[in-house]
Amino acid sequence: MTDPAEFAGITYDLNSSYTDRDGTLWFFEDSISEADGTWHMRGSDHCYVESLAEVVLHWGPLKLACTIPKSSLFYRNDQTKWQSSAADHPAVGS
Repeated sequence: MTDPAEFAGITYDLNSSYTDRDGTLWFFEDSISEADGTWHMRGSDHCYVESLAEVVLHWGPLKLACTIPKSSLFYRNDQTKWQSSAADHPAVGS
């Protein structure tokens, strides 16, 4: 994913992870919410996705935690979005 995401006047890097006010780590997914038009995110303690808007409104503010280097990205089969490899996302608690 290469385009930035914007919500409430703040720009977010889709290749980065963010922590919320409770310390949960959030990663961007490669889909957009039909409900509010913002990118989906997955939290390290969630088994479901939330939109960027929901995350910011319920658990924000978000702070930059880590940026994934572009050299560690691979192109998806549909050739439309970049996605990071699993090796770039260590298991929670490690």
